[in-house]
Amino acid sequence: MILVTGANGRTGRTVLEILHRRGVSVRAMVRDAAKATGLAGTEIVVADLSKPHTLPGVLAGIDSVYLTSAPDPEQVTLHGNFIRAAAQAGVRYIVRHSVRGADDNSPIKIARWHAASQRELELSGVAWTHLQPVFNMQNFLRFASSIRSQGTFSAPMRDGAISMVDARDVASVAVEALTIAGHEGQTYLVTGPEPLTFAGAAQELSNVLGRTIRYLDVSPEQARAGMLAAGMAEWYVQDMLGFYAFYATGAGAYVSDVVPRIVGRPGRRFRQFVEDHRAAFNGSA
Repeated sequence: MILVTGANGRTGRTVLEILHRRGVSVRAMVRDAAKATGLAGTEIVVADLSKPHTLPGVLAGIDSVYLTSAPDPEQVTLHGNFIRAAAQAGVRYIVRHSVRGADDNSPIKIARWHAASQRELELSGVAWTHLQPVFNMQNFLRFASSIRSQGTFSAPMRDGAISMVDARDVASVAVEALTIAGHEGQTYLVTGPEPLTFAGAAQELSNVLGRTIRYLDVSPEQARAGMLAAGMAEWYVQDMLGFYAFYATGAGAYVSDVVPRIVGRPGRRFRQFVEDHRAAFNGSA
């Protein structure tokens, strides 16, 4: 049986849906059962990575795991709790959702945390695969309100191109790794099929939505103020600015072959993502 953590998240939920359609025996782990809507036909279990005593029962009878969680300053501890519990429960294999640029020397805290968690998993005795997605297209849903109301979105990306990836394609790679042998010990940089600037993304939005959408390049200070006003935590804002600074240089433009090679089809282009989420950007959701 496969356990999917973060089952209420975008990628975790999609992993569940694909596994369920394939008839794979799967268990969904959530922190709040009341939020586990739309998971009919799936075994739902409640546990918390911050409470190690809740994990052994969830892991009973589990062979493989998709491990992901929301960004959290305690991530290293949280994932460490899970990895140790999985090893003790006899879990054979973990596919872990990491981040592009995971490195002990990164100036970005999230990247350092993921590097530490990767290392702990590698030393645990459990077989592993690391997925390192670049900037998810779904992050554009954060801009949906301003796109709907003002026809604009802003970020400090300058003219840096980035090979954004659809979270659904990340989930598809995860499912292949979980269900087909031979991915153990691999680190996969998961990208989309095209490098695109944010100005280019605005043009694609305009083409699909049938109205002019403009990208406003702003300073890091302006972006910081906007994110804080939106209620984002200070530490997360700082890390988001670090990611933007990295991608603004064009360092995220590399296109890997991971999605077509592992999934067997091209990754979704940004235009398809916009078409699939047209309602969110047009205000008819």
